[in-house]
Amino acid sequence: MTISRRDFIRIGAGGITVSVLSADWLRAATTTEALSSRRILVVLQMTGGNDAVNTFIPYTDPIYRNARPTIAIADKDILKVSNRIGFHPALASLAPSYEGGKFTFVNNVGFASLDRSHFRCRDIWQTGIELPGPAPRGTRGWLGRYADTYLAAGASAVTTFAVDLRAPVGLAADQVSGTTITNAGAFESSTDLVVDGSDPADRERYEAALYEIYAQKRAAAVVELARDRGNAAFQAVDLFKRLGPAGANPYPQSSLAKTFQLIARIAAADIGTTIVWVSVEGFDTHGAQQQVQGALLTDIAGALAAFQQDITTRGLSQNILVLGWSEFGRRIFENGQRGTEHGKAGSVFVLGDAVKGGTYYGGEPILSDPDDGDVRTRLDFRSVYWTIIQDWFGRDPLPVLNAQYENLGFLARAGAPRTRLVRH
Repeated sequence: MTISRRDFIRIGAGGITVSVLSADWLRAATTTEALSSRRILVVLQMTGGNDAVNTFIPYTDPIYRNARPTIAIADKDILKVSNRIGFHPALASLAPSYEGGKFTFVNNVGFASLDRSHFRCRDIWQTGIELPGPAPRGTRGWLGRYADTYLAAGASAVTTFAVDLRAPVGLAADQVSGTTITNAGAFESSTDLVVDGSDPADRERYEAALYEIYAQKRAAAVVELARDRGNAAFQAVDLFKRLGPAGANPYPQSSLAKTFQLIARIAAADIGTTIVWVSVEGFDTHGAQQQVQGALLTDIAGALAAFQQDITTRGLSQNILVLGWSEFGRRIFENGQRGTEHGKAGSVFVLGDAVKGGTYYGGEPILSDPDDGDVRTRLDFRSVYWTIIQDWFGRDPLPVLNAQYENLGFLARAGAPRTRLVRH
């Protein structure tokens, strides 16, 4: 490994948040299950409350246009996938995946105590636990519990990995601590590999000194925490320096697209990553919704379409599943600022070769039967998690979710041959 002082300063500046499970993490990362059998889940959090009614549109319901005189999507622009529902036109890049049976969405998803609070609803989605307020410090996330239950043996600093402004609650765990970076470039190597302009021998001595300093356990708890995190940062950087170059498939020039390009490189490098978390801000569309949501969905669809093509070219598409979710939907009726207020039930989407797409799940949003002006919850969001744990990972969801939920059937079972389901 080569690491410059600039690398070290950048790590210490807070761009990377990591901790490590054991001293044998590097060996474990290279001896875990082969790439051909390792399955990766990528979670895309659409932060702010995405308006599901304008994303997967019940365009034949007359209430839709009556409720949204200025923000309803024009009928000629809707990408109609059935005689009742259609996509927002910004999702055009994902239409081929839907037609190919690799993309689907689930409507009317929420939970019983949904109260339209960003903070509480995010915590509930991330933990899978309905609490009266925000999740207490130390609460494990649903994927953190999954990692502790099924991934702890042989886990590394990158078994779980996030690109977010902060470590996601959804990945919080007792045993498996992962890596969070603030942007896709945080692990790029510096081309300046010389310390203070000195010769390579000085650089090697500097590196050796750093490793020696961070390898020594400390008595004071706060110093030991800093040492552990710093040591783990070096370890994570070392793993990520194994990443190969970007593939030949082009990506849009957005931050999100670069993030998904990085995820493709991570999967191709086979460094032991099983869960990836990505967050996109901006979906709290109280005003100018058509412009704001349209731009955000265009970014997501373009990044995901390029990603799906990239991993297909690399021969990895059977190993990767993407789940997109938002903490709640938005109200049926638009407000006076060409936007919508916080609502209740929303929709999630799923992309991957294992998806039984070409159809959708959960029925259409029934605008004529509102819950206090909102789309009514008909499916518990933990049923989505149950389906993913059971059918994608091939594991028992009960130790993770601590209660029985419905399998929604939108995935081929792990180990079973995939058949395309088309139902309009």
